[in-house]
Amino acid sequence: MLKVTSVKKLATTAGLTAKENASVGKLTSGEIDLEGKVQIQKLADSSLYFSYGKQSYSVFLSASADYTNPIETARLINAALDQVETSDNGKLGDKVELSYEDGKFKFKDKQANHDNMVSLTGGSDGVMEALGFNDADLKDDNNIGSTGVLEGRERTAKDLVSEITITDFIGGKEMYFSLDGVSKTIKLPDAVELQNMTMKDLAVHMQEAMDTFTASAGTCTSAADSHAPKQRAAAMACPDQAGQPAHTLPAKQQAAGCRRLYRLCLRRFPP
Repeated sequence: MLKVTSVKKLATTAGLTAKENASVGKLTSGEIDLEGKVQIQKLADSSLYFSYGKQSYSVFLSASADYTNPIETARLINAALDQVETSDNGKLGDKVELSYEDGKFKFKDKQANHDNMVSLTGGSDGVMEALGFNDADLKDDNNIGSTGVLEGRERTAKDLVSEITITDFIGGKEMYFSLDGVSKTIKLPDAVELQNMTMKDLAVHMQEAMDTFTASAGTCTSAADSHAPKQRAAAMACPDQAGQPAHTLPAKQQAAGCRRLYRLCLRRFPP
């Protein structure tokens, strides 16, 4: 069975999301325009960095969550803070929380006492700007533990997303496939190459990469080597959907379909 196991940093727009599982026989995306643009979330698949006492902590923001609404974004970040254990057997969410009030994100110190200072120390590329903070805000005198509240600049939903071209977004990205236990990574052309390609060109590029994958998965002969001669002969003679015996097909087609064909034939000609 051929499986698409993952796509590195796949867009969440319908045009770039598969409609069906590959295991049902096909995997279809929505409509993709290589000359179009896609909206991406600045906070998805990123991290915020904190210090508490003498320890540093990383708070991961899921790639699958929706960070396009400021109020919901604050809730999601608080949920992520609650997942991080601190050195005193508590949670980072016990020490600090994020709110969105009056158009601004605000980190607030939740501690009843301040034996250990909690501070925001940074974030992944673009995250701090999206939330309205800059490097000056992270100095000790301005930070959460010193003032009790770290308040960012005004931000709206528009500040949480950015728009880039499809070619810049998918250029150089990797797709991961698995065929009968063998894994394969297919890298898409870079953004410059994609700008000079049509969707048909891209389909040809991916098909050629898939052909090398299926061919490397083994031939019908090698797949049957460990089985009895009678079963091997039955499998090789078993016709494909067009009625041709497998061994009469071109080598590329044999390689691409033989494992599936071999299993079907073994069911027709059991040991």
